Amino acid sequence: MVQTDIQLHRLLALDAKITTKDLAAKVNLSPSPVFERIKRLEAAGFIKGYIALIDAEKLNYRLIIFCNIKLKHHDRNIGHNFVTDIMPRSTYEIGLTINNVLNTKWKET
Repeated sequence: MVQTDIQLHRLLALDAKITTKDLAAKVNLSPSPVFERIKRLEAAGFIKGYIALIDAEKLNYRLIIFCNIKLKHHDRNIGHNFVTDIMPRSTYEIGLTINNVLNTKWKET
């Protein structure tokens, strides 16, 4: 993966709805090559999908989970990558799992 692809990945991790035109301006390319790079990153599995971060409070979710994460190595990049790449996706996936478990449990009782 070249530096431009890494830049695109970081920009998309921060804002998955950013337009190709805006991405192109930030990486100093025209929109067409940026579009092709994104498609190539998706096809190669570097970009697995796009998610929406849901405001649980507005949906009246009342469950709060505290999670302890242990990392083998500590530095700013790992912390930043965790916050921008892993945490939003994990939060959504954990929420879905809990939702499925709770819905199943409620239906059984």
